[in-house]
Formats: sequence, structure tokens, C-alpha cells
Amino acid sequence: MCDPEDQKKLRQLQKYRTARNEYRTIAINQLSFANNLLLTLAVGFLPLGIDKEDFKTLSFRYTDDPSAEKVFLVLFIGSMTISIYWGVKVMFSRLYDFRLTRYILNIRVRILDKHNKRLGYEILRNTTKRNRCESLKLVWKARYHKFSQEEIDSFPSNQSAFKNHFKALREIAQDLGDASIKWTQNQSISLIIGVLFFLAHLLLL
Repeated sequence: MCDPEDQKKLRQLQKYRTARNEYRTIAINQLSFANNLLLTLAVGFLPLGIDKEDFKTLSFRYTDDPSAEKVFLVLFIGSMTISIYWGVKVMFSRLYDFRLTRYILNIRVRILDKHNKRLGYEILRNTTKRNRCESLKLVWKARYHKFSQEEIDSFPSNQSAFKNHFKALREIAQDLGDASIKWTQNQSISLIIGVLFFLAHLLLL
């Protein structure tokens, strides 16, 4: 029979996990909305610069002396392009994050179902810029560890290696989630800077 204190602790842990999952869902929805909105705005703004007569007559010869309004127009187009670049990276990082998180959850379920063991939620390393880029490359090329049925079956006798691989998967998922947030920030900053460049261009006309 479980100790009352243990039961109380388990109930509290369940509340924390439920709240964490709810807020994770909210965060995912908000991030998806922000990414889609920013990407739509950048793609919509870009033709404003490309279709202008100043851009069509733009020359990049070193002998030319470009006017300030043309310089701001080029900077606007560059900023919008960069914003779209970050938006596409966010889109892929989110897709792979969801895919990998679902795979991790599936491994947890299979281990619990077959061996009645719960895989841990230990604290992971801090995510760096390099980690984010490397993790995206790993999932893009499908070079992360995939558990075989044999590894699932032999879990009790090979827990150390299994948990190390599982932790590495969780770190990749963490990197992708962090990348989505950081790159959305870059996406929004590029968009705002681009809009300011376009306003400066209009003021100088």
C-alpha cells in the first residue's frame, strides 16, 4: 500500500505534468500563429520593393552613385528576404520537433508497456547556437538514433546505453524547440527592420 505522502506527491506531480502539457500546447499554437503571420507579411511586403520602378532601374556598377532612397529600397528587399529565410527555418524546425517529440513519446509508451519502466525526465544540457544548427542538420539528414525492436526487447539488460541514446534524442528535440523560438525572434526583427527601411525609402522620394 502506498504511503499517503507518496500518493500526495504523485498527485502533485501529475498536476504539474498536466499543466506543463497544457502550456506547451498553448506555446506551440502561439508560435505557429506568429511564424505564419510573419512569413505571410514578409512574402506580401517583398513585391512592394521588387515592383517599384527604382528597383527595376537599379544598377550595381561601381561607377554609379546610388541615391539614398535606392539604398533603403535594397536594404528593405534584403531584410524581407532574410525574414523569409528565418521563417522557413522555423517552419522546418517545428515540423521536425513535432515529429521527434512524437517518436520520443512512442518510445516511452513501448518501454512502459513491455517492461513496466518509466524513462526519466532528467535535466538536459543548455542549448547553444551551434547545438540548434547541428540538431537541425541531424534530423534533416535523418542521422539521429532510431531504436530497433531488439533494443526495446533488451532494455532491462542494456539500460545505460539505451538511456544515453534516449537522452540524446531529447536533447535534439530540445534544441529544435529552442531554435523555433530564437529563429522566430530573428524573423520578426528582420521584418521590423525591413519595414523601417521601406518607410525611410518612401520619405526620401
